[in-house]
Amino acid sequence: MLDPDTIRTVLYRERQELQKRIETPVETARGDDADLATMSQNKERALWLVNEAKQRLAEIAKALDRLEQGTYGKCLNCGTPIPEERLRAMPLTLYCVQCQGKLERKSRR
Repeated sequence: MLDPDTIRTVLYRERQELQKRIETPVETARGDDADLATMSQNKERALWLVNEAKQRLAEIAKALDRLEQGTYGKCLNCGTPIPEERLRAMPLTLYCVQCQGKLERKSRR
């Protein structure tokens, strides 16, 4: 099983990077119509990225809570341990491969 301190370090590092991304100010729109259109698109994209980062931060917080409770690395659906290789590749994963597959098939219907 992965070392909890290693997991915690990975999650803290990602959280720090995401927080930096959220804190980056958005430019004030100035210029001609073309400049304003470009700035508007950039601002919209930046806001989308901030929202994505906030969602990821929430997932990290939940993973850290699971780590503290001793439930990190266990499938939320069936309770079996999630393979270490899967956790290394996707530290925020909530489900084992089988349960994830079932959820994805169910959502496609």
